Amino acid sequence: MKSDDKESAKRTITIAPPARHDATLHSQHAALLPRLAVGLGVPAAGLALCLALLRGWRSLCLFYELTGLYCPGCGSGRAALALLHGRVGKAFGYNPLFMLLAPFLAYVLGREYLRFVFPGLGLRETRLPAWAGPAALVLILAFWLLRNLPAFAFLAP
Repeated sequence: MKSDDKESAKRTITIAPPARHDATLHSQHAALLPRLAVGLGVPAAGLALCLALLRGWRSLCLFYELTGLYCPGCGSGRAALALLHGRVGKAFGYNPLFMLLAPFLAYVLGREYLRFVFPGLGLRETRLPAWAGPAALVLILAFWLLRNLPAFAFLAP
């Protein structure tokens, strides 16, 4: 019987474990999909918005419609349209806060867009000082209040 055991041991076929799915490759492809969606979606949405503004589309402010008061964003669409036509002074008249914050927001959002869509560029995360958030909130609230006071009617769109 011992010879049968030796014979069966010789005839035993070793089965290799199933081929492993390369998790690294899968995670790279999975990470590519959101970057591709944002990389194509954001410019497409921006183009659609520009075309809509150029064709005369006007956004409505629900806050203004309900209260008769201007919100901090009132006039931003008209300001963006004026900028598309190269009328910076007119854009500033529609919403001065938008015009002051637009270059900063364009820089930060553009940088974060590039950092997300093209991680190989090596751009570091945009960091703002701790006081920036509260300062922006106070600025926006003050603008909201002032543009609705008769003495500051020049801030209204």
